[in-house]
Amino acid sequence: MSKLDNLKNLQIQQLKEVNPEHGDQTAAVKFTSNRINALEKFVRDSLHQDKEYFAGEKTTLQNIIETLTTESNRLQQHLHVNRESKQQIEADLKISQEEIARLHAIVPQHDEKQLQNEIQETKKTIVKLNKMRQDEANGLNINDLKQLNIKNKDKESPVNELWIWSLVVIYKEPASSYYWNNFKEQVLEKAEGSQDFKERLGRVKAVDMKKDEYERTQNLLKQREQILAADILTPAIKTQITNFFKIVDLMIEVEKHSKSIHNNEKLLQQLATEKQQLQSETSKNQDKAQILKDRIAFLDTIHKGYQFMYDAMTKKIHSYQQAQILNDKFTEQIEQSFSNLDFSKSYNQQYVPQIVQTIQHENIEVQDNQQMKVQQVEVEVQQQQNQEHQKVIEVKQTPEEQQIDLQQPPTEIVQTKTGGCEACSIF
Repeated sequence: MSKLDNLKNLQIQQLKEVNPEHGDQTAAVKFTSNRINALEKFVRDSLHQDKEYFAGEKTTLQNIIETLTTESNRLQQHLHVNRESKQQIEADLKISQEEIARLHAIVPQHDEKQLQNEIQETKKTIVKLNKMRQDEANGLNINDLKQLNIKNKDKESPVNELWIWSLVVIYKEPASSYYWNNFKEQVLEKAEGSQDFKERLGRVKAVDMKKDEYERTQNLLKQREQILAADILTPAIKTQITNFFKIVDLMIEVEKHSKSIHNNEKLLQQLATEKQQLQSETSKNQDKAQILKDRIAFLDTIHKGYQFMYDAMTKKIHSYQQAQILNDKFTEQIEQSFSNLDFSKSYNQQYVPQIVQTIQHENIEVQDNQQMKVQQVEVEVQQQQNQEHQKVIEVKQTPEEQQIDLQQPPTEIVQTKTGGCEACSIF
């Protein structure tokens, strides 16, 4: 079979393949329909998977929103408790600040400096009074006093109170030990006794008298006029007893000033105690106020943190709610896609005629292409035949080659004396 026959048969086979009859078009439509049904099934399965995914996503979003809402409520509760705690602390701080202001506004009842000045002045007065008392005691005439004669019948005389007082206050002896004759002998008549008596009157400590001593001294002063009016007193003795009462008066003055010093010292001590208590209370309230301020600052910091977390949680909840809305929208679109999904109807109404028309156009185009290929093959075959014919002509025009005489015997090889040959010597 020639090459042209092969090309012809190939052309015929290709034309058969590209020119299907009506049955071939039906098969193509059926094949395409099956492809469409498979595609529709794939789309339905995909939509079903998407529907299940978005349904699960809806549940997940709902759980997340519920969890975030619970956490948001917890943060809101923390903010409420924190706010109440801050209000209570601020109320306590206000009380402490008011107490501090009250303590600062307290004015002492006594001026500390004034009390100290009064004490110093009183001490100077006591020194002055003691000097006067000592001068009066030194000026006392004991000789006039020892002229006093108290008889047994005068033992109830008030003059005895003067010497009993001297025994108790000056000599610190009990009143029961008083006996005039013995007192006169030991104190007034003896020189050393009289000198000691004068020194005691002028120097004995008059401050801090005992209670009974002070009362006895007051009683003695009350009996002054009665004592001075006694019949047993001569004018000279009365003068000395008058001077004696001056010494007693000075002792009472010293005692009064001494009590004034004690009172002022107690006031100073009380003032110092009150001042210390005031400072202590002020310091306590200031420390408490500072602690409360620190707690308020700490609560403010916590409040800011809770507020930031609450705001962030609110935004997060809003974001998930928006995601839930989008998820519901996507689910709705999927449901609509299921209702609008009908590939077969669209395929039968629109795509089947297009497929048939497309196949017909393709057959026409294929036939044209095959016809062009056949014509091209014929041209190539004709060109090949022309080339072969040209080669035959060239062979006939070539001269005869010289014939080799195969009947001539071969050249004889002669060996030389040296072991070589003549043929080899040519080379």
